[in-house]
Amino acid sequence: MEAEVFRWNEWNIDHATGHGCRIAEIESIVRHARRHEARKIGGEKWRVVGRGTGDRMIEVIFLRDRT
Repeated sequence: MEAEVFRWNEWNIDHATGHGCRIAEIESIVRHARRHEARKIGGEKWRVVGRGTGDRMIEVIFLRDRT
């Protein structure tokens, strides 16, 4: 993916860390995804799956800001 700027809110942080994920880990998965690995899943939501800490698979659902 292109250089991404992440905007986190309290709900997103609580949701992600509640699953045992670190914010830096999630951002890294999105940043290192190849363009074909990010899939639009409806509306404005995108999905990417990548390897996190300890080689575990992490699914990240995110929105892209309109530019």
